[in-house]
Amino acid sequence: TRGMLEEKRFIKEKVVQIVTRLFLHDWPPRWPTALSSVKSLTMQEGVSRELALITLRAIPEEAFGEGVSVQRRNEMLQALHAEMPTLLQYLSEMLRHGAA
Repeated sequence: TRGMLEEKRFIKEKVVQIVTRLFLHDWPPRWPTALSSVKSLTMQEGVSRELALITLRAIPEEAFGEGVSVQRRNEMLQALHAEMPTLLQYLSEMLRHGAA
């Protein structure tokens, strides 16, 4: 196998899909640090940053898609709402400094 930097886009998307499904299944009750973990990966170089940013894009897409119960969706919405100011500030700083 090749390193993640050399893998095709669909392989990276599948990795993100797995992480996102784990995130949606376990966050926040069983994995309260999940968002912080993904956010910390954006500070890494190369593929870690790329996968983390794709994951941050995929989380809301999957969380509010079909197949998620209303109760679970509301739980995630409440948790995302609480994290949003910090996350938006962090992403804004990344863009300002050209890190993304």
